[in-house]
Amino acid sequence: MRGLDQDWILNGGIQAWLDQDARLPPLSHEQKTEIMTDLRKHYFGAEKLKANDRATMYRLSNLYTDRHFLHGIQETALVMSEYTPVYAGIFTPVGADSVTRLFGYNETLGFAHVDDLQFFFDEFGFGPFPLSPQLTSLSKDLVKLWANFIHTG
Repeated sequence: MRGLDQDWILNGGIQAWLDQDARLPPLSHEQKTEIMTDLRKHYFGAEKLKANDRATMYRLSNLYTDRHFLHGIQETALVMSEYTPVYAGIFTPVGADSVTRLFGYNETLGFAHVDDLQFFFDEFGFGPFPLSPQLTSLSKDLVKLWANFIHTG
């Protein structure tokens, strides 16, 4: 984490995203540095990045979530909305277990990618996460909701 904090521009790993985004023209080193600096300010402010620090992990989680999930979801929704109604929502059930626990985080950072699978499958590759009676009821409702959507559109 110290390397990431000391040299965000080179070690952020995010700079490669700029090269992978086909919608961007080729960027100079100065332009990439400016974008990386802006990202650092936006997500971390003046805070240092610290290993095993909840605030750092939460901010990194937000950064990676925005880049890998929310940005693509938003772009897709905008394109699809030109052809059909689009309905977006955020699924964050309280009390659900999180796959982040498998990566050493005993305290949940939020509802992570694939966490919703525990509501559709008894075991989804990471071991069974037993659901409380309330979450079991929610699970059954979600399965019905998706089955109805598949059947009726």
